[in-house]
Amino acid sequence: MGKDFKDHDQQEINISNSLRDLVNQPDNSTQKELLNAILQDAEIEFALSQGDYETVIEKCSAILEIDDLANELKAWALYHRGIAKGETDDLQGAIDDYTEMLDLDDLSTEHKVWALNNRGADRGAIGDAEGAIADYSAIIAMEGVDANDRASALYNRAIDKGNIDDNEGAIADYTAIVEMEGVSPDQLAWALFNRGNIWGRLEDPKAEVADYNAVIEMDDAPIEQRAKAFINRSVVWAALGDFESAIADSTAAIVMDDVPLDLQAEAIYNRGADRQAIDDLQGAIADYSVVIEMDDIEIDLQAKALIYRGVVRALLEEMDLAIADSTAVLEMDGIPPELKGEALINRATDKECAGYIEEAKADYKAVIEFESAEDEYKARACGNYGWLLYEAGNYEQSLEISRVGLQLDPTQTYIRANIGLLLLHLGQTEEATKEYDLAIMEIEDSEDMDQMILEDLNAAIKANANIPGALEIIEKAILRKQDLR
Repeated sequence: MGKDFKDHDQQEINISNSLRDLVNQPDNSTQKELLNAILQDAEIEFALSQGDYETVIEKCSAILEIDDLANELKAWALYHRGIAKGETDDLQGAIDDYTEMLDLDDLSTEHKVWALNNRGADRGAIGDAEGAIADYSAIIAMEGVDANDRASALYNRAIDKGNIDDNEGAIADYTAIVEMEGVSPDQLAWALFNRGNIWGRLEDPKAEVADYNAVIEMDDAPIEQRAKAFINRSVVWAALGDFESAIADSTAAIVMDDVPLDLQAEAIYNRGADRQAIDDLQGAIADYSVVIEMDDIEIDLQAKALIYRGVVRALLEEMDLAIADSTAVLEMDGIPPELKGEALINRATDKECAGYIEEAKADYKAVIEFESAEDEYKARACGNYGWLLYEAGNYEQSLEISRVGLQLDPTQTYIRANIGLLLLHLGQTEEATKEYDLAIMEIEDSEDMDQMILEDLNAAIKANANIPGALEIIEKAILRKQDLR
C-alpha cells in the first residue's frame, strides 16, 4: 500500500559519529583500539552497503563478545547486526537485537526511535501487527522526536492498522500526518495517497478522489506519487462508469516526464482496458500491444496484456490471432497459475469458436486437470466440454461432466440450463424442470434468457419434436423474460 520511511544509511552515519566521539574519550584503551580499527576501515558499514550481511553479522557478533562493552558501542553493534539479520530474513533475530538494544541504559531518543522503527517493521513483516503498532505508538508518544520521524511512525502505524482492517484508525493516522507541520512533501503525498486507498476500501469514492486530487495538485510531490494518484483516480472513474475521465487520467500519467517505467506500463494497460470498455477495440489493442513490447516491466502485466488483447481479438473474430496471444502466455515462464488458467480457458473457447473442436477439447481437458486453475475456469471448461459432448450426442457423459462444473462454481447458470436440457433428452422431465426453474430465476437479463434457455430448447424441439416438458419450460422462460424487460 505504500512505503516504509526507514533510512539505514543516515542512521549508520549518525551512530558512527557517536562512536567516534566515544572512542576519542580517555581511559577506553581496549575498546578504543578495537573501534578505531573498525571505524578507520569502515568494514562493517562498507559490508552493509555492499549487501555482505554475513560479514556484518560476524563482525558485530565479535564486538558484542567483548567484556564490559560500553552501552553506546553495544547499541551500535546490535543495531547494525539487527539490520543485517533482517536483510537475511532472520526477522526474529533482528527483533531480538533491537529489543536488547532498547533495554540498554542511557540510550538516546534518536537511537530509541531507530530501534523501535526497525523492530516495528520486522514485527509487521512476521505478521505481528499488534507488536508493530505498539512500537510505532511508542515513538509517537516520545518527547523530542523529530517531525519526520513522528510522521514516519504514524505512517507505518497506519499501514499496520490497515492490515488488520482498522480502517478508521489508519485514516486518523494519515490525517495526523496531513495536519502536521514540518513533514516532507514525500511523507505528505504518501499519507494523502494511502488515505485515498483506505477511503476506496470504505467505498467512499468522493473522499478517495479528493485525496488523489490533493496529491496531483502538489507541485513538490515526487513524480512517482503524482503518477500513482493519476492511476488510482483513473481506476475510480472507471468503477463509476466515467471511462473518458479514466482514459484522460491514464494518459496524464503516461506522458509525465520521468515517470517510472512500471507505472507508465500500468497506466497504458489501464487505458487499454478502459478503451475496451467503451468498444474502442483498436485503441485497446494498440495499448495492450505497447505493454507487451515494453522491456523491463513485470511479466505478470505483460501476460495480462496478452490475455486481454486476445479477448479483444476474439471480439473482432480474429480467432487465430486470439489463439496466438493465449498461446504466448502459456509459453511464458514465471507467471502465476491463475493467469495460465485464464489463458488456457480462453484459448480453448477461441479454438471451439474457430472450429478446431478436437484441439478445443484437449484444452478444456487441460484446464480441468490443471490443479492450480481457479474453480471458475475449471467450471467453464467442464460446461463447455460438456456442451461439445452434448452436440456429439453423448448425453450421459455430458451430464456427468456438466454436474462437476456446476459443483465447482454454482454461479455458472448456463451450465445449470445445459443440465436441464440433458435431463429432458434423457427423459427425466421432473428433474429437468427443477433445474430449469432455478436457472430461469437466476437469469437477470433478457438476452441471457434467449441464449441460455430459449434458443437451445427451440433448437432441440426442431430436431426432435417429442421432448416432454420442453414447451412448458419455454412458457416459463418467456414470462420471466417479459418481467426482465
